[in-house]
Amino acid sequence: MVRVLGTAIIPGDGAPLIGGGATGDLIRQMDWAKSALGPIDQWPAELRILVQTTLAAPVPAALLWGPQGILVYNDGYAAVCGPRHPEALGQSALEVWPEAREFNEQVIAAGLEGTALRFERQELELWRHGVAERVWMDLEYTPVRDGSGAPAGVLSFVFDVTEQVMAEARLSESEALFRFLYDVGQAVATVGDADEILAITTRMVGEHLGISSCAYADMDDDEDGFTIRGDWAAPGSQSIVGHYSLAAFGQKALVELHAGRPLIVNDNAIELAPHEAKTFQDIGIAATICMPLVVEGRLKALMAIHDRRPRTWSDHDLAVIREITNRSWAHVERVRSEARTRESMAALAELNHTLEERVARALAERKTFGDIVDGSGAAVTALGPDWRILAINRVNIDAFERIYGRRPAVGDHFLSLFDDRPEDRAQQEAIWSRALAGETFHVVEQFGDSARDRRYYEVRFDPLLDKDGERIGAASTSYDVTDRIAAERRLEAAEEQLRASQKMEAMGQLTGGVAHDFNNLLAPILGGLDMLRREEVGTARHQKLIAGAIQSAERARVLVQRLLAFARRQPLQAQGVDLSALVTNMRELLTTTLGPQIALDTKVEQGLPSAHADPNQLEMALLNLAVNSRDAMPEGGTLTLTAAVDELGADNAAALDAATYVRLTVSDTGQGMPADIVAKAVEPFFSTKGIGKGTGLGLSMVHGLARQLGGGLAIDSAPGAGTSVHLWLPLSEEQPRSAMGAAPAIAEGVHSGLVLLVDDEELVRLSTADMLGELGYEVVEAGSAEQALEEVQRGLTPDLLVSDHLMPGMSGVHLARALRADRADLKVLIVSGYAETEGLAPEFARLEKPFRKDELSARLAALP
Repeated sequence: MVRVLGTAIIPGDGAPLIGGGATGDLIRQMDWAKSALGPIDQWPAELRILVQTTLAAPVPAALLWGPQGILVYNDGYAAVCGPRHPEALGQSALEVWPEAREFNEQVIAAGLEGTALRFERQELELWRHGVAERVWMDLEYTPVRDGSGAPAGVLSFVFDVTEQVMAEARLSESEALFRFLYDVGQAVATVGDADEILAITTRMVGEHLGISSCAYADMDDDEDGFTIRGDWAAPGSQSIVGHYSLAAFGQKALVELHAGRPLIVNDNAIELAPHEAKTFQDIGIAATICMPLVVEGRLKALMAIHDRRPRTWSDHDLAVIREITNRSWAHVERVRSEARTRESMAALAELNHTLEERVARALAERKTFGDIVDGSGAAVTALGPDWRILAINRVNIDAFERIYGRRPAVGDHFLSLFDDRPEDRAQQEAIWSRALAGETFHVVEQFGDSARDRRYYEVRFDPLLDKDGERIGAASTSYDVTDRIAAERRLEAAEEQLRASQKMEAMGQLTGGVAHDFNNLLAPILGGLDMLRREEVGTARHQKLIAGAIQSAERARVLVQRLLAFARRQPLQAQGVDLSALVTNMRELLTTTLGPQIALDTKVEQGLPSAHADPNQLEMALLNLAVNSRDAMPEGGTLTLTAAVDELGADNAAALDAATYVRLTVSDTGQGMPADIVAKAVEPFFSTKGIGKGTGLGLSMVHGLARQLGGGLAIDSAPGAGTSVHLWLPLSEEQPRSAMGAAPAIAEGVHSGLVLLVDDEELVRLSTADMLGELGYEVVEAGSAEQALEEVQRGLTPDLLVSDHLMPGMSGVHLARALRADRADLKVLIVSGYAETEGLAPEFARLEKPFRKDELSARLAALP
């Protein structure tokens, strides 16, 4: 006996509206006689069809009917409505969205004229939660017509792209920040005066942020007094150069700045005590960010941005002043170090007047140079026009030894140090020739012996002049920037990996969702065909056609499992696999994938034992390897797929335990790879296919699958010699399972009791109820977990719960736990269109959609 609960049948001759989740239920239950559309059983056929189309849409969709745009929509659009749902059902869009009334009037008018509209990233201000909310939407409006062909309304599809727009805005801000910092760096790169650097920097910051002033200051030794040595002020704003006391600006300034944190004030009249705010206001400041520079635990300097009006500082404002502060003082230290170096070089030049003076003052020169240059953190070198080293500090000597293996000294011929390294000599000669010719410039290059250590250095070159301004050589000041370059490259790589990962995640989510929907569609199809086969409906020819249809449905089920495996919603289901049958079954798919220019050759050893593998995941792995081989043979070639038994010893290429394995090898006659590429080929996101042609995940996925199964992977390749990928799988004691064998006979009449069947898909529920009825159960249906709970609360005492897992509202697992809280002996079977186990508790038995009656019977019989 089958009792159907909660199914809303539309009165009249029209078919009922099907599906649509919670919103579909509301539409079926609503008294439409009170709406402008009238009773639902009197709706014209075209309106009924459009409403059904709207409910079935996989994206947020709404139908705006008539001149008032009466709203009928699906679950996705209900989420867009927020708290305005469900009252918006059957109401005019002009009244539901008063803040967008003018926009919707234009949309409705265009639709009634038969004009389609599309808006990309349309910015709207909505008041869904009582406050203004800026959102961006992709909107598509398609006119729909009545039975006479006249425009009668608009079918709209709504895509909320607010998060994407905001993310792009954040990225744009980040790019703007780095572009500005680059411009500042270029502007001061060749400046040799500290005050000039800070003057350029404060002006560029002030103009970039549109503020009143930007200033820099040095702290006194007592860390309270400070002197603003220079500033930039916008027209109409005053200069604030002078000496001040930090304490006068308030307790917050003392605490934050001495702790190394920025002082951030958006409106000092509100945020500070009156006497503290007055200190700012007396110099024309209403809002400020003051950034401290703390060196070895002491507050050494300040850099600040100010506005004469209250201002809510943005994250961009804070990021700019933070980065500028650090970089400005780094530039200042650089030019001060270079100035000290130039002073030392000038002192050396003066000593060249007479030989006696040079000899008499040699020790003094060395000490002067040693004190000034050796105390610098930079690597300093000075060369004469004859390429002899005039001066070199300890930092440079140590660095030179580290990367070249020798220690230079004053008087050495610089180029002779590289006589045994022609490439390094050519590099140094090209750079220093420019410097000795009098050019001032800087470079960032990699230096060093590849057999020792190659490092990146940022080097500035300046001419070396005597007291009369005559050029007597050149000097260099260099800094090791290897770590900075590596960090920048890691950041670029991480961003590229993130983009690839997001792309794969989006593809996985889309594929998984489509596969889930196919499972729900296949469930009633396979169940209905199975019933027709069991009842031997029709003639022998009819039964043959039914058997063919069942076989096609089973193939579709296997295809869905492959889609779920790609989407990472298919758990690893290892079993005994007949590799000979698997390779044979995949031949057609592989031939289609490879195309007509590539020949496929399969070599399968006879009598292969069963391999321990997940057949669906293994098929995906072989397909990935085939695609890689195809891409390596752009001019055509041969792909060979080999399967054989392999006895591995203790020392093997896959680093596996010594044992017997089944080895699958995919070989091609393609371009091949050098050893360094082979070594990185299985790394996630590593690809040689170029931008947009590969994700770098194929070999990584295959390698991960092999490891999960207890096997291994190795690659043999060389340029011009093709590539062979070997995949070792452990043996299995299980016999291979038949992929699509005939359904086994099932014992009828062995099941009994009352079943509470819960599924939000009506056709799936109908098919499952029919199977349970044939098995001997009495079935009570419910369209949701909440409806099932209501039935139990009204006195229903089922012996068995068969429930879908993922449904609108409460899930099947939560329903089962709620019922077992009162009845611990209740038997439970969870049915799911997804193959994933996420959210499924291990205490509940599980059956994947679609299924046949025999599979359902076997699963129920196995319940404890």
